[in-house]
Amino acid sequence: MAVKGSRVNAMVSETVELKGHIIDTLTLARVLDGIQSWGGEFEIEEMHVGRTNADESWA
Repeated sequence: MAVKGSRVNAMVSETVELKGHIIDTLTLARVLDGIQSWGGEFEIEEMHVGRTNADESWA
C-alpha cells in the first residue's frame, strides 16, 4: 500500500545455490559482484571447495 508523499522500501530476499567449478571459472565471484552491483548484500551460509580438478564445489 502506498501513501501519498511517502516512500516504501521493500526488502527482497533470495537464496542462490551454485554447484560445479564455481571457483576456477570465477562464477562465484561474478555472482557476488552482480549482487553488490545492484546494491544488494550477501551471506554465504555454507560452502564446500573441491580438493581436485575433478571435484565440484558448491555454495
